[in-house]
Amino acid sequence: MREPNHPLSGLVPRVINQTFQKLKKAKEENIELEVAVKVNYLEVYNENIRDLFTKKDDVVSLSIRENLGGPYVHGLKEKLVENEEQAMVLYNKGKFSQTYFDSVF
Repeated sequence: MREPNHPLSGLVPRVINQTFQKLKKAKEENIELEVAVKVNYLEVYNENIRDLFTKKDDVVSLSIRENLGGPYVHGLKEKLVENEEQAMVLYNKGKFSQTYFDSVF
């Protein structure tokens, strides 16, 4: 696994790293914050939305809904994380659940 600040690291590892770096800095500067970091991971493939935190055998197509807070994906699991390592473990778990097929040109 690459370091988050590696030039070839993707967007998600960089965002995870920066989020927890900013929270750490705020704590070091004695800024009082009450923060809950939740992560979810979905895939849109062939017009189907799938939660990447579920097993491939338990595939349930999710749907986009809207309420006063805006659009959301109904049934998408959220996981509470306390640090960068926990978030990265979930990210890597979800990455291995993604659908990959060769593109035909």
